[in-house]
Amino acid sequence: QSQGTDCIFVKADVSSAQDCAKLVAKALERFGSVNGLVNAAALPDRGTLLDTTPELLDRMFRTNVSGPFLLMQGVVRHLTETGTTILKFYLHISCDEQKKRFQERLDDPKRQWKFSVEDLEKRTKWNDYMRAYDDLLERCTTDCSPWHVIPADQKWYRNLAIVRTI
Repeated sequence: QSQGTDCIFVKADVSSAQDCAKLVAKALERFGSVNGLVNAAALPDRGTLLDTTPELLDRMFRTNVSGPFLLMQGVVRHLTETGTTILKFYLHISCDEQKKRFQERLDDPKRQWKFSVEDLEKRTKWNDYMRAYDDLLERCTTDCSPWHVIPADQKWYRNLAIVRTI
């Protein structure tokens, strides 16, 4: 508040549609509108591929993929009801580009802090993540609020594509 802004903290299970609806309702009650959404909830993958049980994988997907979907669904519902134009961008980085960026982080001592061994383990689940994102994008796209999938391997092209869309 000292910086001229305000926020609320709401305890919620983002994998629960009911909790997400309550979260959006509380924001609307407090502020009267929702102009943006930042989802900071995440369940990190702390094990290796062999340590990851089907139950943990399911919990991770419910939190890390379904959670943002359910929150977006509630916010988009409100925004479309109030006539807001919604632009949603999915910045897609290819598997090869991700590998290249990981290697650059390893090669540059100033950027090694960005790298985690867990990143390599998560890459083994690339196809699972892509299927989940495809499902999320398909289920969250509406005529009045489509997703714009932006190739983001090259930052200049990513920026150009976003500006042209806007």
